[in-house]
Amino acid sequence: MAERSRHLAAGADYRPFLILSDARTGSTLLAQALNSHAEIICFGEVFNFVVDFIAYEVEGYDPHSTADKALRARDPLEFLRERLYCAHSGAKAVGFKFHYRHFWGHEGLWEALSADTPIHVIHLARRNQLRMCVSRRIADATGVWREDVQAPAQQVSALARKLTPSRVIGALRRPAQAVASVRRTVNPTPLHQQAEREPVTISEQELNQFFKESDLQVAQFTKLFKDHPTLSITYEEMISDLDGTFAEAQEFLGVEPQRLRVANRKQNPEPLRDLLANYDDLRAAFRDHSNAWMFDG
Repeated sequence: MAERSRHLAAGADYRPFLILSDARTGSTLLAQALNSHAEIICFGEVFNFVVDFIAYEVEGYDPHSTADKALRARDPLEFLRERLYCAHSGAKAVGFKFHYRHFWGHEGLWEALSADTPIHVIHLARRNQLRMCVSRRIADATGVWREDVQAPAQQVSALARKLTPSRVIGALRRPAQAVASVRRTVNPTPLHQQAEREPVTISEQELNQFFKESDLQVAQFTKLFKDHPTLSITYEEMISDLDGTFAEAQEFLGVEPQRLRVANRKQNPEPLRDLLANYDDLRAAFRDHSNAWMFDG
């Protein structure tokens, strides 16, 4: 029993892994690609804050299962063992997407994942934090966080404002209070067309804070999983060489590399000038900043 409590995938004959990342870093693209491999099972954001829906994104799982939702709420570690890191015929690697903010939602989960060092970690980050910030602000404004799922804009907006990087880091110190703070329902509905959007405005102070907190967050989670086998990937590396990045990830997960399928597309491909209402003002304000290059990306 002690062995079972220490290892979340105890007795598994496959390689357990997780995709660790912030939002808007290409994690959906990577997860969907890996899941197209015959010997890889990659679940979605099963530990997000949607309490009446489990984003399994794997065939054969019911996202509306009452029993599964109850188990996840009651005992997230047992849910992980029984529904994700359980027996899977033919699988050589089994994992799921885990955003930094998901550490808020389930007490004891991040401690167990961090302590279970056999779990392989694909740490995905985005170098152009300005693009990441703009993309997040657009999603906040429209309520559309990915192509096939839409949540009510008011609910997503309130949750996004609450889950700032500094609060995520604070939650690592006070997990029980954090869990109680974010228990809420966000109801996903099918998204049939891209929501109308207007250019967003970000203040100089907000952007500067975003830069600082993003750097701190990446450093914090790198430290938390420093004892795990880790493959670090940037969004920019992945987009510039999908086949090469996917091959590297497959080798890391111990499977024979094959050409993976990619279904989704980039949500905000327009130039930053078209997405950011105060682009010129911000670019002038950050002209001497180390991140000035991001305005050309």
